[in-house]
Amino acid sequence: MAIELEQYLQEQLERLPEDHPDRKFLLKQLGVVKGYDSSARESLPTTELDIENERQRQANELARFFAEELRMTREEYIASLPQFTSQPEAFKCRFNIPVIVETRVSPKRQCELAGINPLLDTLECQDWSSDPKDYRTPDTPYVTWMNDGRPNLNTPVMTVREILEDDERGGTIFDGIALYIVHPKILKDHFLDLPGTQFGLDKAPYLFDRDGQPRLYYRKVDGADSSYGSVVCGRA
Repeated sequence: MAIELEQYLQEQLERLPEDHPDRKFLLKQLGVVKGYDSSARESLPTTELDIENERQRQANELARFFAEELRMTREEYIASLPQFTSQPEAFKCRFNIPVIVETRVSPKRQCELAGINPLLDTLECQDWSSDPKDYRTPDTPYVTWMNDGRPNLNTPVMTVREILEDDERGGTIFDGIALYIVHPKILKDHFLDLPGTQFGLDKAPYLFDRDGQPRLYYRKVDGADSSYGSVVCGRA
């Protein structure tokens, strides 16, 4: 049933011009269907997880990579990280993955420490300059609720940016690295576009896996592939 509905929605989109007002609605519905259809795959945690234990698990993972880098003991580092709060009601069924995001270490250095091969100069990356609410990455670690990109499989980054709701923002390079660190199996399922970060004027970074080696690269924002999906976070 989901496959037939996805095909129908795709056909309707193909008939509409790029500036048609109904495209945003159809793209949203397509994302919902794709997320439903992929539910049989290995899934990430949902709202049923134990928040306290999940926070401790993630803090331990981050400490493994970044405590020494920041010249902290493991205990000091974990204490410096924010606590999880309850999932906002409006995020349920949309953003079910809480993630602690480290920002005190540069993206390139995070990649090096976490075993990700950075194939781009992260100094040329910046927060998406056209974010409708001018989102800027905080200087200190934060918690964000996000999806894993599956609702946006085969959807260009530029389209995802266009259909963001008021309480949504594109996942950034920091969000993507953090998601991979705390859920390293995710790249075995699909790759992650990061629409909240831009590289140059018309490109965005993405995380992918090749022969068991996670890598960070970039591509044009108008590209689409069934193996790639844009990470979207709830906007606090």
